[in-house]
Amino acid sequence: MFIPDEKIPGIDQYERPVVIFRNREGNFLSGFVLAADEFVTSFSSFKERCEAMGIYLVDGCGERL
Repeated sequence: MFIPDEKIPGIDQYERPVVIFRNREGNFLSGFVLAADEFVTSFSSFKERCEAMGIYLVDGCGERL
């Protein structure tokens, strides 16, 4: 897939992962470079890993998720 550099701000400044968005036909739509402290995962996977380390996620009311 061809991705024009100018369509992803900062892509030429960093050696970091990039998130891309494409349509059903597989054409590039947009994207962005992840910050140094960012990662991509599913909530369920993140929650599972936290609980394995004894860390429990809570909502705004302090209720365990």
